[in-house]
Amino acid sequence: MRELMTTGQVARQLGVPRWRLLYWLDRQKVEEPALIVPGRRLFTWEEVERIRRSLGLGAGTVEHAESSEHRPTAGSPCSEERNR
Repeated sequence: MRELMTTGQVARQLGVPRWRLLYWLDRQKVEEPALIVPGRRLFTWEEVERIRRSLGLGAGTVEHAESSEHRPTAGSPCSEERNR
């Protein structure tokens, strides 16, 4: 049986925060895994390597073309809007 990984485990393998992997999945910047069970995306090692190659990530590297992308912080317009 093949080992399967959750989004959190995949994010750790890629060296990125989980929210960033979810963002890429939601924006279709990376392919969804072949196996999705209710509420969980499950990835194979092959799928993780395909994601790594498609994003140009080396083993344990956090470099990406969208490195200027950031998560809203307290006091930013996005977080203020969310708190209304």
